[in-house]
Amino acid sequence: MTETSSEERRQKLFVGGLSRDTEDAGLRKYFAEFGELTDCVVIRDSNTKESRGFGYVTFSDYRQTKKVLEAKRTQGPHKIDGKEVEVKRAIPRDDNSSTAHTKTKKVFIGGVPDTANEEDIKAAVTDALESSVVSVDLLKKKDDSGGHRGFCFVETENEDDADELCCIKKVEIKGKMVEMKKAAPKDKDGGGGGRGGGRGGGRGRGGFSGGRGRGGGGGGYGGGGGGYGYQGYGGGGYDSYNSSGYGTYDSGYGSYGTGGYGGGYDSNYMGGYGQSTYYPPSGGRGGRGGGGHRYTPY
Repeated sequence: MTETSSEERRQKLFVGGLSRDTEDAGLRKYFAEFGELTDCVVIRDSNTKESRGFGYVTFSDYRQTKKVLEAKRTQGPHKIDGKEVEVKRAIPRDDNSSTAHTKTKKVFIGGVPDTANEEDIKAAVTDALESSVVSVDLLKKKDDSGGHRGFCFVETENEDDADELCCIKKVEIKGKMVEMKKAAPKDKDGGGGGRGGGRGGGRGRGGFSGGRGRGGGGGGYGGGGGGYGYQGYGGGGYDSYNSSGYGTYDSGYGSYGTGGYGGGYDSNYMGGYGQSTYYPPSGGRGGRGGGGHRYTPY
């Protein structure tokens, strides 16, 4: 199957914490108020047919998902059948980085062209996101050249925007396509301290190269609360980036997908809600919904 487009990756939302009484029709009725839906499903246990407590809605236009998420931030949690629900973007399964599930406003961009500056990055990201960002921090080399180290951290206005950038996945900066991934506080991976200090945390998971590796120039970025991890830049460029400096997703977030969706609803998406948050399966694999690809909740 070919990789989905940036717009397609942003058309689907995960809805968690559903009432056991919520049916597909009720889910559709609620979200249809925000725009045209192309798919809507409550995930059910394959044996008992009871609701697993979560589902997915797909809009015909990704801009409609932005309306749903904006309403959540400005008006409070969505409520369906008298129960508050959690609405987030469904994260594509091909985003296999260790930070895909992290709740953060920080996004890491590697492989930044030598000729790019912070304003170039901000303009490119803002254009792709169709929304402003708080800041761009392009890390400088420690010599007197005045150049940067080929990577930066972008702070978004909210966690939903960080999720969206990861769904967009790539952005063009000064004629070069670069990849965006969530950044996680370095202390989540047990890494060392601020600039120039310490080894870059636990073992690499996903990313561009595995194993352990020292942070480019040594350790974590930022001070105060432990900073944000990065690895391998400065010497080998983007291809040598090692994700082990990044924290893995919060341990309070489990994964429905690994727990029993092998052939369930939508194999191209993934995520990590805590299993205790929603109804556990009564046995067997998760039920199929409309469409033929698997999702697991973000």
